[in-house]
Amino acid sequence: MINLNRSRKIFLNIYPDEDLADKVEFFIKSNKKKVNFFLVFCKHERWETTLKQEPMMKLALVYCFLPVVYDKYKKKNIGDEVFYDTMTDIKIWIDDHKARTNEDGLFELNWIMHHMNMNIFKIGRLQYQKCIWYFKPVKTKDGVKLNFGDKILNMHIPRGEKLDYDECVKSVDMAKDFFKEYFPEFPNNKYMCFSWLLYPGNKNFMPENSNILKFQSMFEIVVEKEEPQPPYLWLYGVKLKNADLMKNKRETGSYGFIDQLPQKSSLQKSTVEYIKNGGTLGEGIGVIIK
Repeated sequence: MINLNRSRKIFLNIYPDEDLADKVEFFIKSNKKKVNFFLVFCKHERWETTLKQEPMMKLALVYCFLPVVYDKYKKKNIGDEVFYDTMTDIKIWIDDHKARTNEDGLFELNWIMHHMNMNIFKIGRLQYQKCIWYFKPVKTKDGVKLNFGDKILNMHIPRGEKLDYDECVKSVDMAKDFFKEYFPEFPNNKYMCFSWLLYPGNKNFMPENSNILKFQSMFEIVVEKEEPQPPYLWLYGVKLKNADLMKNKRETGSYGFIDQLPQKSSLQKSTVEYIKNGGTLGEGIGVIIK
């Protein structure tokens, strides 16, 4: 299964760093037996068996498997643009690992394995994951009922680009055509997104013309929950336990930990003031029926 020449060519289109490719290939050659052992599981979409491996092994497995995924794309006649756009997540999470540890490798194989299994595609600005509705049944304002286990496209917002409203709308339209053409067995008219960006309370501290609120307006919010941990993580990069934040709120009226929160952007600053004044942060689940 290992074809280092093909892997290198594809990898360098995703992450143009010859030195890193050399390091990954040295690791593969030094651990060939173990790499081959795990690749058997990867071939059968059993990446879960690899999730406890060291970060460099995780990266090596992705590196080796890229030609397999690329050939699957070609078999379905999906173009290179979608393939490489989708695989940009690999670069994002290699860089994330480097920033956190100053070492080469990959933490987030539990996420990247969905790309390897062709369950996630980046279409324009947004990503779409073949998924099921895994919440309690809900009924939209238009009377569409979503039951547990119903197939639905789960939308994700990859890092690194402006959250432009027009680009997001365009992305949904493109995704509808994409799934109709390449995965006709999967519904292309039902979309969900589970994110702190969709918490209705965001309007209490964000300007009306903010990209986040414009993005939120695309959805019908069907579930909302106070959950401060995700905004602390994604807005500030601070990892705290939700239980600790909620305990602070009960005891002091504020989630607290203010001294750990950077205030570089206007949104970070306005959110800090909102937290100080006892504001509520959370997550929302939104749906789009097209």
